[in-house]
Amino acid sequence: MDNLTHSLMGTAVSLSCFPKFCQKSMKRTLATAVFISNIPDIDILLLFLKGREEYLFHHRGLTHSFIGLLIFFLPLLFLTKKSLKLSSLKEGFLFCATHLIFCHFFLDYLTSFGTMFFLSPQY
Repeated sequence: MDNLTHSLMGTAVSLSCFPKFCQKSMKRTLATAVFISNIPDIDILLLFLKGREEYLFHHRGLTHSFIGLLIFFLPLLFLTKKSLKLSSLKEGFLFCATHLIFCHFFLDYLTSFGTMFFLSPQY
């Protein structure tokens, strides 16, 4: 999926599943949701740093695997707790897990390209 789809899905999930967070701070909640929903596509930096061929070779590799999910999850959990001013990590855990897994990995899995949840042979 494209980043607009991930962003819209993150916004919709925030509004429907986390209304309490949206009541506290709508802008902060939606900005955090859009950021988390798009972070696995950080491999786009390879396009600018290494070129198109390197980007296409690595896209949906490490950043779209279970290992990548674990790498992103802890920093995003603490960022969520801080940005949304949550009292417990449990709320942040649910927010991060929902947006990372449902709004990004699941949507990319539905495309014809799929994802490589278990690292591809290139790694």
